[in-house]
This record gives sequence, C-alpha cells and structure tokens, in this order.
Amino acid sequence: MRPFHVAAIAAIAVVGLASYSNSLDAEFTYDDYDVIVDNPHDRWTELCFENPLRPATGSGVRRPVAHVSFGLNHYYGGYEVTGYHAVNLAIHLRNGLLHAT
Repeated sequence: MRPFHVAAIAAIAVVGLASYSNSLDAEFTYDDYDVIVDNPHDRWTELCFENPLRPATGSGVRRPVAHVSFGLNHYYGGYEVTGYHAVNLAIHLRNGLLHAT
C-alpha cells in the first residue's frame, strides 16, 4: 500500500472519529422513534434465525440491513444510544475507507 493511501485512510479515520465523538451519547431524534424505538420488530430479546428474516422479508421494509443492525443493537444494549451511534459511525467510517482503498 502506498504511503498516500495510508495517510488518506488515517485522515478519514481521525476526522470521522473527531467529528462525531461528541455525539455518541446524543438522544434519539427525528425518525429514530418511529424506525427504532417504536418498532417491535427491532426489539430482539434472543438471537435466532427468524429475527434477521423479518426485516429482510417483511412488507414495507426499505432498509433491511439497517433493521438487522438495530435488532442486534437492541439485543446487546437495549435502547442505550451510545451503541447505536457507535455502530453507525463504524459503518460510515468503513464505507469512507472502502472508497479510499
């Protein structure tokens, strides 16, 4: 990997973490209540094969991967917002890094 790529990857990671690190404990806002908090399909209390299938096959679900992520977040941390924001930040940083490589 060329030094420029390493520097670009490091810059993306540092800027992304610095930009959003103060928002990890921010409350749910806007459509978070409709999409996450009030959605019974994202309240996973166990890890089973059926849980990821519901958002993937349910009618009206436009973002099945996001709903699987929300379900896993709920399973591991309930409605603790830090987990939701940390996973979201990690996904977005990873996407930025994919474009840099």
